[in-house]
Amino acid sequence: MEVDGPVDLKITQTYDKKFNGTVTLPLSATGLELKQKIAAAIGESNLASFKVLCVGRFIKNESTLADQKVRANAKLMVMPEKSQEQKQVLEQKENEQNKLSRLLTVAENLAERKDDSDSYYAPTTLEIHNQHGQRMHLLPADQRGLTVGMSLHDKAKQLAKKGDLNDALEVFLQADSAGFSKCSQEVLAMVDNYGLLCLDISWTYFKLKRMENLRDAAWRLDKAEECLRKTYGNNFERLQLLKGGAGGAELVNFVRLWLLQGIAAYHSGAFSTAQRVLGMAEDKLKVLRINDDELATLLGMGFTAREARIALRACERDQGRAVTYIFNKRQEQEELRERERKERADRREQRRWGKTADGQWVNLQHLKALAEAGFEKKLIAAGLRQTNNDELATIALLTESPEVLKAAVAKDNTNNKNKNNNNKNSEWVSSERVAALTGMGFTSGQARAALRKAKGDVSNAAESLLSGEFPEADFPESVEADAADAMDTTTTTSTTTSSTTEGENSAENAAAIADAMLEDTDNNQGATPSSEAEAAEADRKQKEDALDREVEGDLLQAVEDEEPDADAHLDVSLEEEFAILTE
Repeated sequence: MEVDGPVDLKITQTYDKKFNGTVTLPLSATGLELKQKIAAAIGESNLASFKVLCVGRFIKNESTLADQKVRANAKLMVMPEKSQEQKQVLEQKENEQNKLSRLLTVAENLAERKDDSDSYYAPTTLEIHNQHGQRMHLLPADQRGLTVGMSLHDKAKQLAKKGDLNDALEVFLQADSAGFSKCSQEVLAMVDNYGLLCLDISWTYFKLKRMENLRDAAWRLDKAEECLRKTYGNNFERLQLLKGGAGGAELVNFVRLWLLQGIAAYHSGAFSTAQRVLGMAEDKLKVLRINDDELATLLGMGFTAREARIALRACERDQGRAVTYIFNKRQEQEELRERERKERADRREQRRWGKTADGQWVNLQHLKALAEAGFEKKLIAAGLRQTNNDELATIALLTESPEVLKAAVAKDNTNNKNKNNNNKNSEWVSSERVAALTGMGFTSGQARAALRKAKGDVSNAAESLLSGEFPEADFPESVEADAADAMDTTTTTSTTTSSTTEGENSAENAAAIADAMLEDTDNNQGATPSSEAEAAEADRKQKEDALDREVEGDLLQAVEDEEPDADAHLDVSLEEEFAILTE
């Protein structure tokens, strides 16, 4: 039986307020009035700082207590409500965790991606270059393993610099298990990257004081030393050949190695070993540690601290040689950037002109040579495609049968135009947008016609439909079109929302309804269960794709930031290492 008068409600728990008591008010009161009573009882002035839980649900401000199934003597739990700023921090943290969970998948997709797309706007691919900037040609498994390992290693270093050591450690370990561990021992012996990764993992264990990982750290340090000595040579002989005798800066890696080996040995009880390797680290540290006075001269000449530090280490503190070293490095880097720019431009040019009948890219040298002879590029490209890059046969076509090439160019133009129109239609008439409009009561045929005219703008399409521009009799349901759209549009790459301009109320209402339909598929009263499921799946896929694109962008940025040149890992101040040794 419903109680009309005031009833007692018991507060059994309040977050940081030491209060247990009773509030009294009628069940016809609203949730807001209940919160006001509770606020007065617990001494809280900010109603937005807490929420009230009763019978398994949170009390809503606008509804009465009776409507919310609250009864006399019900028990209330008062819980803190996070501020908008706290919610944003939590959402950001959750987003970062989601991005980390997708990181390995994105890295593996990048590693599998081939630079053979016909699209002019082909997706980014990753390539592996040696210390001279030359592209390395490896077996597929080694290529994939190194690409995954190196890209994840770069991302982990970026996280470590930001102070996110726990996340960095997780990604460091992924770089090993999903990347470098998949490479052959022959490849790992050629590069120092795996040794540097093992160093970084051990260093992160140490920074996090993860003593439970001491055995793993010691094992990784042994692998790091083995890898670095194989790469550089036991007496740095391979390094001297590669760097022309100026490889002293690589001793930075050995200072860190011996320091960490000494720490691991000390905590394992091997005190004599610890003393020996820490002594080695200290001796080399004195040689490699560059002080401010030594940097000042080169900084005054306009060089960066990073350039000066690496050059002084590489040239055994000789200022004159260091200046020459920096200028040489700058020239090498500029030549490398120019070569990369040219390669990218060539790839774009190749995609512009397409592939031959047997699958080769159009030969750019032949194309340029014939263009310089006065022939039109479109006709040259058509000839090279038909003749599989046979220059003489292409010349014959250009001089003897130009009408054949002109017909081929015209056909290509038509095909490309149709392809572009189909792609646009598929994007404009996505299942999500159709569902938004059919949920308003229109047929799928009407929805598609309106979306095509509005170029995918749901608000404008809704306005057209409400104005009667597309009668239902002329645009009935179209099962065939539904199936075609489902095949053509498996994902929605982007959703463009345009605010409606000031005009008739019907347009504003249409926009509001359409936006609501897009945001909340539960309001799709006209949709069938299957279309609701399809819309939910499309929404999930869209969000996942958007997250993957964001993660890929972050990963590519980390690769670019962390590896500007082959000496990037030598720019370590060693101040932290020096402080540890002097403790």
